[in-house]
Amino acid sequence: MQKYDVVVVGAGFAGLTFAKTLPSQYSVLLLESKRTVGENMNTTGLCTRTSVELLSRYIPLEDYGGNAITGISFTGPDFNGEILSRLPFTWLYSTDPGKILKSLAKVLPDNVGIRTGTAFLGCDFEPSREFPVEIRVRSSGCVERIQTRFIVGCDGVRSAVARESDLDQNRHYLACGEGVYPGQLLLPGAEKTVYHFWGVDDCPGYGGWVVPNSHNGQRVLQIGIANYHEYRYHDRRLKAFMNSLVERGAIRLDSWEPVLRHGGLIPIGGPLRQTMNDHALLLGDAAGMCGALIGDGIKPAIIAGKIGSRAVDRHLHGDRSALSNFRRDCNDEFGVFTYLYKQKVDRILFDRLIETNSLPLLFEVLSMRSESVLPSMYHLHHQSRSLVNMTFFLKATPTLLQMFWRLGVGESVLKGKEFLQNLAGAGRELMAAEES
Repeated sequence: MQKYDVVVVGAGFAGLTFAKTLPSQYSVLLLESKRTVGENMNTTGLCTRTSVELLSRYIPLEDYGGNAITGISFTGPDFNGEILSRLPFTWLYSTDPGKILKSLAKVLPDNVGIRTGTAFLGCDFEPSREFPVEIRVRSSGCVERIQTRFIVGCDGVRSAVARESDLDQNRHYLACGEGVYPGQLLLPGAEKTVYHFWGVDDCPGYGGWVVPNSHNGQRVLQIGIANYHEYRYHDRRLKAFMNSLVERGAIRLDSWEPVLRHGGLIPIGGPLRQTMNDHALLLGDAAGMCGALIGDGIKPAIIAGKIGSRAVDRHLHGDRSALSNFRRDCNDEFGVFTYLYKQKVDRILFDRLIETNSLPLLFEVLSMRSESVLPSMYHLHHQSRSLVNMTFFLKATPTLLQMFWRLGVGESVLKGKEFLQNLAGAGRELMAAEES
């Protein structure tokens, strides 16, 4: 039976960063269920400046896409109205995430082995063994067992490692789908702008987007939609959204057949509480480390992999507090958990806006100071501000009063009470993260 110091399940941004940064004294096995690393991605590949800076320490990121984004556009429900805001510098990069992951896999140190096409089936724990975790995997139709001192779950929203290790699991998701199509945006300054569309038909919970990018030297558009998981994702909704864009003269498609497809689930419940024990640690989407409002998971995943490898190293050297200090260390260096809990607060607000048909009111408020929307979002990403910071100003007071009356009462006092209780709970989590 093969034995390793650490087994990492999932070769995404969290898993690859963890394996890359763990000290080379450990024998590491990285398991990936897909046939190749970077296959069938469920991310748009939008990277913040922090993500780019971190990734650039390991690979030449300019070789893997990197269209510079300086602007953002929001179109209101039913395509009514537009908010366009810009920064004088690049705040996002639209990249090719599959190629980035393949490149990261190629620069892993010699102490790390990768097995693709290998599915994690389960594991057993026996603390008295030198290698207390026994893992069952399936590869090429055969089941085998592997022993390890520690297992790291980077296996996505529905983490099997979380389930088998009796750790918390994600319960709230968005279902998303995206196609990468040859074509171009037909709007001013479009090549440097990300476009978001609220209130897309049959897509409650998020909406649609268009991101300009390049693929193998060809200009392409990443066009996608996301909605609450219970509504499922369906190509019919994506095609209807694309038709609306073409009819409005927003895009021109050279082909309706995508050169790439992305899709999957996005966790929107906020960071999970119980994500570790003496022999296991969850990172990235598996731990709920994804922006609950805007679904950005790349930066939290990279940070989790980097700080998580340090925590596991100390843990395996006998530091019993190393894992419990993981969140504090992430926050001290990057403020990531403060950001994630503010995103959870924002998601609760956004869900209630949808439930009470109040999105047009929020759009009206943001339209009053459209030029400051992107600067506020940039601070939201980099200085842990929240959606609330973007909406509270004197001129908007009448609209805000109407909006918050709907949020607190709406058509049902009981639902309003439940909303306020959820909001208070998320607020307490936020305060605890900031205090730590």
